[in-house]
Amino acid sequence: MCCRAIPATPAGRRRRPWAFAPWLSSDIWQTGGQVRYAVTKYRALGIPGSVFVYDSPWEVGYNDFTWNMAQFGSSGTYEGTNYNGFSSVGDMLTFLRTNGFKVVCWLTPFINTSSSSDGVPGQNLGQSANYAAAAAANYFVRASTGGPPLVVNWWKG
Repeated sequence: MCCRAIPATPAGRRRRPWAFAPWLSSDIWQTGGQVRYAVTKYRALGIPGSVFVYDSPWEVGYNDFTWNMAQFGSSGTYEGTNYNGFSSVGDMLTFLRTNGFKVVCWLTPFINTSSSSDGVPGQNLGQSANYAAAAAANYFVRASTGGPPLVVNWWKG
């Protein structure tokens, strides 16, 4: 008889085997139709994925936490088949859960004052909608004591 060791887990912690299965990700999901296509194709090929990653951009403005439904509500045609977009965030997340995926959303420690275009509909290229409120609440690191919020360049804005 052969047995394998099962690593111990700290008391009170559950194992999360889904975290170690293949993850499905793309730098930019152009449309909801593309999301449907990728998941449908993954499952048709029998790939045992467990996590679906929304990389940038998935929000209207970076770190405004507003799903871009102009992007994910759009359909797309792949391999000659049209895949519908989603009617709502709930519809999209239900589709992913039904197909066995947990969702991870990519975030940064920034709220943009302007954004680079990723070519997706509905993207805000100006200041993120929550920037002014965060600045007024003094949530940002300051350029100097009592000075304005520190603004730095990064590859998405």
